[in-house]
Amino acid sequence: MSAGAGGGRLARRRLVTATVVLAPAATAAACTGEQASGERTATPRNSPEPTPSERLELTPPELRPGHEQLVSEGPREGSRNLGRVTLRKGVNWVDVNCLADRGRQTLRLSLGEGGEFTVDCPSDEVRMSVNQYDLAGAQQPGEASVEAPDGVTWYASVQAPAK
Repeated sequence: MSAGAGGGRLARRRLVTATVVLAPAATAAACTGEQASGERTATPRNSPEPTPSERLELTPPELRPGHEQLVSEGPREGSRNLGRVTLRKGVNWVDVNCLADRGRQTLRLSLGEGGEFTVDCPSDEVRMSVNQYDLAGAQQPGEASVEAPDGVTWYASVQAPAK
């Protein structure tokens, strides 16, 4: 696949898709009160138990040393156009962190002619997808976008070598 100025070849290599499991914090079942007789009674809860996705913290991808952000979006839910992106010669990174509100749902990130990839976003853990693009030359500008169902919250980051 050729890409970019000077007829450089796009050598896309998906390095790692890492899954980080952030354990949901245990919640107390109920508070207790003490009656005059010394007996302990449960105090009823007024709010429902939070779902696993409500207990997990979704954070943005970190900026790598020697790189600059071309696009940084989030937290967002559902689909969104990220604008025009021009990947540069050298190592570029495209990272997505996501979390679904229920079940397992799929997010698709597209970089125009630079390709696309999908990420399975679960509801019981934060998914971190790390993708490396090694380019022999700069790529032509293309529209970057995320397609995700409502209920999938995500951060996306496109990083290129600093000028």
